[in-house]
Amino acid sequence: MKTYIKTLLSLGTLFAFTLLFIASATQQKVPIQRKIAQFDYAPPSEGFDKSDKVSFILLSPRYAPTFQYGSSEPYVTFTKSMASDFEEMLTARGYTYKGPYPSYDELVYNDKKTSDLILEVEVDMKIMNAGLLKSFVNYSKRTVYYADGEFTIDGKLNLIAYEPFTREKVWTKSVPIAPARRRVTSENKYYDIGSVNNDAAVWNAVIDALQEPYAGTMRQAWNHLDPHEMEVLQKQAGEIKKNSGFIKN
Repeated sequence: MKTYIKTLLSLGTLFAFTLLFIASATQQKVPIQRKIAQFDYAPPSEGFDKSDKVSFILLSPRYAPTFQYGSSEPYVTFTKSMASDFEEMLTARGYTYKGPYPSYDELVYNDKKTSDLILEVEVDMKIMNAGLLKSFVNYSKRTVYYADGEFTIDGKLNLIAYEPFTREKVWTKSVPIAPARRRVTSENKYYDIGSVNNDAAVWNAVIDALQEPYAGTMRQAWNHLDPHEMEVLQKQAGEIKKNSGFIKN
């Protein structure tokens, strides 16, 4: 009888360990979900000056030539969202505008003739990530890459207004992008160094770092679009246009 009981206990213990082993083997790591890149600023609805006297040509925001990631996501979405928000700001201020145009070269004669100012936005962004990218050589003698460390994103927006025909600058303002620091470890490791940037954990950290200062940066840009100052610039640009010799009857 005792032997029978011991056998049952042994079988029960073995069964319990088997269940634990199966549970641990079948339990999978839940993958990190990539965030959707969304950047948005809503201008105030009241309590500010408006003017319908100034007409703009809006150029699509562009990155400074020194920024190497401008043609990849989420940085493409960042400037596209910014273009939409500048449209909203110009409309809220009461200005008329055309665009946003991809570049100055897209403008035709009538655009330049019927507009007071061109507004250009340059995103001068910096990413400081020294030591973030790590690597090692695995058992098959292949180099493996991953991220483990900190990075910081900051910079400034350069707002530039100039006369449409001569492209003579009449106004420049720099709006700081407040530094946003993130600590990140990539979810996976890769044989392709470029794949680290698309890792879900790295992607989400970059999205967070871009979103953090966005509204504050755009709020400062909004303040710079004050009608009193824009109307002074309109007069300056008008004199430049008048004396340029570009106007045809």
